[in-house]
Amino acid sequence: MNTETGESRRLFTDPEQIKFSNSMPSVSPRGDKIAFVSNRSGPMRIWMSDLDGGNARAISTVTRDLEETLQLPVEQKVPAWSPDGQWIAHWEGVEMTHLSQFTGKQDHERDRQITQTWHVWIVGNDGKNKRKVGRGDDPTWSPDGFVTRAFPDPERGGPKVVIETNSGNKELPIVPHKKNWGRFTWVPQNARHQAD
Repeated sequence: MNTETGESRRLFTDPEQIKFSNSMPSVSPRGDKIAFVSNRSGPMRIWMSDLDGGNARAISTVTRDLEETLQLPVEQKVPAWSPDGQWIAHWEGVEMTHLSQFTGKQDHERDRQITQTWHVWIVGNDGKNKRKVGRGDDPTWSPDGFVTRAFPDPERGGPKVVIETNSGNKELPIVPHKKNWGRFTWVPQNARHQAD
């Protein structure tokens, strides 16, 4: 959508493309590519296309379609571009819809096993050099190019937010104790200077 004119168009128009779920779009910093989540190849996976929807392809491979112990599908969601456009971070694991609160069947051990599958990965914009960053969900990037993620921390009674740095992982104490899950984002450096 053009925010100045209000003009909008559908990203995918090809009948073969719109037969599937296409969601969670994330536009590259240069504005020429879009990362999104789709079930075109089965389970939800990270895909990338040109801004017009052309040349769509799966960008992040998985080692297995089913989590071994739980025998539940491994899915991918929440793509996020690095500030330089070279990397895409995303969540991978067993979807939370399999937790007790959604199934109606209380099973705390199974819930723990499900949340243990939640990890953040990054993959090059060419689909290469995929690596696991660590436990977590909802990846974002700091303005200087470091991956942040959040994951449940029973000791805190809420989520723990962690940033990957040159010297290792560092906790960001931004979520108060005993607060429910929440999402966060970074303010770009130039916007901070304008606000000061």
